[in-house]
Amino acid sequence: MPQLTPNLSSKILSIFSNIEKDIPNGVSGLYERRLEIGSCVPIYFGIESPDNLLQISVVIPRVFYHLISLDDTEGFALSISGEKSSGTSFKLCIHLLDKRFYELFLVLLQDLVETIVKQSEVRPAIENFVERIEHWKRFLKKSTKRVLSYEEQIGLAGELCMLKNLIKIHGHNSALNSWKGPLGASLDFVCSGALVEVKSSTISRQNEIKISSEYQLDVEGNNKIYLCHCIFEVNDELTSDNTLPHLIDEISRDLTQELKVKFFGLLKCVGYFPDDEDLYKSNMFKLTKTSFYYVSDDFPKLASSQLPKPIFHVTYKISTENLNGFLVDMNEVITREN
Repeated sequence: MPQLTPNLSSKILSIFSNIEKDIPNGVSGLYERRLEIGSCVPIYFGIESPDNLLQISVVIPRVFYHLISLDDTEGFALSISGEKSSGTSFKLCIHLLDKRFYELFLVLLQDLVETIVKQSEVRPAIENFVERIEHWKRFLKKSTKRVLSYEEQIGLAGELCMLKNLIKIHGHNSALNSWKGPLGASLDFVCSGALVEVKSSTISRQNEIKISSEYQLDVEGNNKIYLCHCIFEVNDELTSDNTLPHLIDEISRDLTQELKVKFFGLLKCVGYFPDDEDLYKSNMFKLTKTSFYYVSDDFPKLASSQLPKPIFHVTYKISTENLNGFLVDMNEVITREN
């Protein structure tokens, strides 16, 4: 199986930068370069001049044409280049339509490329690629360009606090790579054999944890699952240092330009757009306590494997009053090698 380069995001940015340099001034058209990464299907990155909007194209055997759905989602469009009725293949193109989604689009590109190159054969590569596109369509319809609710803001603050802890131990790149929640994963962080789900509560509800799916605490294989519970004080008298924009600035100020692109792309996946930061400055909350629980077999939970088949899409709450026996030190979780 082809091996992913550790700096795939750098490679993608470098290709786009080189394409930009090759575009003659005032000349319209599509300028493309192939991604040389050992993929079983050809992958191209392109820039459409004069608007300088990005796109990715994948050459797909014609036999898979029936899998393709061309309905668009906000900020992006899909199109087909080449006749489906002739030849042996066609190009499926995904275009960026709105530059506000630039960082998010780069996250999407990396995710799609990784999906393809994980496979050594064409059929699973194309099937997984198309399935991943549909995942992104569903995900973006729910998350893009809207103001986060107050509950969502506190939830994001909890994930960012966890991200800060991981950055201190593992560095910016590794920590950002471990943050999977914005991409629609069932758990928020993947840390080398450990899966971490972050839940946030206000002090008034500090004794309860809301679980939004029967899959969130369902152990996968040999991975260990930890539950991180962040408790926030909510107070209008707190300073501007206790807002979501300030927390985001604390993390982003030390990132390289490449990692900033990735970070803000992940934030846009969640639904947070920096252009709207003024809408979040009036909500102030301060982290007062963080607890980590090991989700062992006897941890109180509802898991998909334990539910009768007709029951699905389960949400429930766990009382923290009897969870002391499952408490673990934060270092047990965050010091794992990524």
